Amino acid sequence: MGTGSRGRHDPYEALRYRDYRNYLIAACLYQLGRGMLSLAVSWEIYQITHSAAALGLIGLMHAIPLFLFSLPAGQWADYYDRKKIVTGCAFSMAVFSACLAWVSANRSSIPAIAPIEWVGGVLESIIGLFERHSGSAEQTHYDPSLPYLYLLILLIAVGKVIGGPSRISMVPLLLPLKAFPNAITWNRSVFQIAKMAGPVLGGFLVAWVDFATVYLLNAVFALIMCIILVSISFDRAQKRPIESPTWGSLLEGVRFVHQHKAILAVISIDMLAILLGGTRALLPIYADSILGIGAVGLGWLRGAEGVGAFVAALFLAHAPP
Repeated sequence: MGTGSRGRHDPYEALRYRDYRNYLIAACLYQLGRGMLSLAVSWEIYQITHSAAALGLIGLMHAIPLFLFSLPAGQWADYYDRKKIVTGCAFSMAVFSACLAWVSANRSSIPAIAPIEWVGGVLESIIGLFERHSGSAEQTHYDPSLPYLYLLILLIAVGKVIGGPSRISMVPLLLPLKAFPNAITWNRSVFQIAKMAGPVLGGFLVAWVDFATVYLLNAVFALIMCIILVSISFDRAQKRPIESPTWGSLLEGVRFVHQHKAILAVISIDMLAILLGGTRALLPIYADSILGIGAVGLGWLRGAEGVGAFVAALFLAHAPP
């Protein structure tokens, strides 16, 4: 009986559904663009500042939306149309990536706006404060484009956090439940492929062309994702709660996690690892000052962690549950 069940396992079951294949292509483009963008932003900011603290502020721009919007984003995915949320967030990614390209291409002629200059002064003070240990407190790490770059990184991160729960929870609506486990495995496989290829491609483009080209290409990928998402139709309707969103329903997940200590422990460990152990942020320093391998080498460093994960995901796709 067990042998027969294993013999009937179809590793490509989820890929036989057109809407899911289209979704997977869109998700791959989205993740590929994100990898390219992340590589380019970190390398550009390091080239401007040569500051570890400035790289750390990139992580802060991602952490702020995570704390502010994670819970509401999950609630919005339940109450509102997920496809519209994901499409809107992808479109915002395209717009803000295009703005990044403009800022990068016009760094020498950035307009002087008083509130932005004030924010820039605060950023310079923060970077200088954390650089005191290296004896570089008197060195200026400021550039007029920095506050614009950080602001756009923050806005892109907001879209990522808001669209995340809706993007993940779209998958069960695209194919029958029996194919869902296989779909999750392919999601992970494609995620790792893009996670591996995005930084590598971004590193080559930064080295051979410029930062603005990487940002514009990410904007194009995001627009293609919007077009693909519009063409997707759900085989099964999204079941939405009857009652209106409330603070009680917003905190329901918090209470559930608090009551299940094993889940709380796992989430806490993962959160601490992300917030306090983000060694990936320091890779530009290694690529530039320690290894001397430039943007291309940085791309390979950033993409290397996805290789093993992709091999494991590919194995899981071919193995029965």
